[in-house]
Amino acid sequence: YGLRNRGASPAIHNGLLYLVSDKSFFIINGRDGRIVVRKDLPYSVDVTSTPLLSSEMIVFGTAQHGLVALDAQTLEERWQSPVGDALVFTSPYTRSYSATIETSPVLSGDVIYVGASDGCLYGIDLKNGKTVWKHKMGAPIFSSVAISGNTLIASDFGGNIYSFCSK
Repeated sequence: YGLRNRGASPAIHNGLLYLVSDKSFFIINGRDGRIVVRKDLPYSVDVTSTPLLSSEMIVFGTAQHGLVALDAQTLEERWQSPVGDALVFTSPYTRSYSATIETSPVLSGDVIYVGASDGCLYGIDLKNGKTVWKHKMGAPIFSSVAISGNTLIASDFGGNIYSFCSK
């Protein structure tokens, strides 16, 4: 079924589980475990990125293609947002060039915040996948950001904790 080597938790909405595994995106009935949708993808999603669900899109990290958004209705790819080459190879069978995102994207307004294995924290426009903000932290980012009010908290693999406040 393609449900193997899965490190990501599913996102849950209306009794359905949304998850990525191997090279597929799944929607699974939470009550009986029945696969409602399996969409094969042309890239590996063997990462720990839990999908972000919005009314328009489903967004998740990949092993080599950065952040990807699927249309929430059609499941067709809307955009890819590339990141730099990973500083550490975490996804099985990947080597340079490996634009890996292991973290789960977090939405604030119309901006998705996500850390990447290239050591950068990104702000990505939800509608078009363009980078609107970027901060180089210097070490891979393996934990998802936290947002409260106008403050974003992030940490990197080097043990550093960052706090960003908007005006």
